[in-house]
Amino acid sequence: MLHCSQIADAGKRILADNQFPTRMDVAVAINGLALMVPNVISISMSSQDVFLNASPAKIRETILHQLSSIPDELRYGIVREKI
Repeated sequence: MLHCSQIADAGKRILADNQFPTRMDVAVAINGLALMVPNVISISMSSQDVFLNASPAKIRETILHQLSSIPDELRYGIVREKI
């Protein structure tokens, strides 16, 4: 279990930015991932505790699998017309 503030602190160090990401930025992003891959990531929004239910490699594999199932015309949030 990790807390969103721990992840935010690591992100701030990596980005060399003391303002971003905030604990809430992380919570919102993790909540989105939890909707996409609930079998490997979950979050308690009330406590902002993050639960990783698999190894990092398995989480990555599961996310990539889900992303690969998105139709081409819907990738990157842009609906493309087929010609």
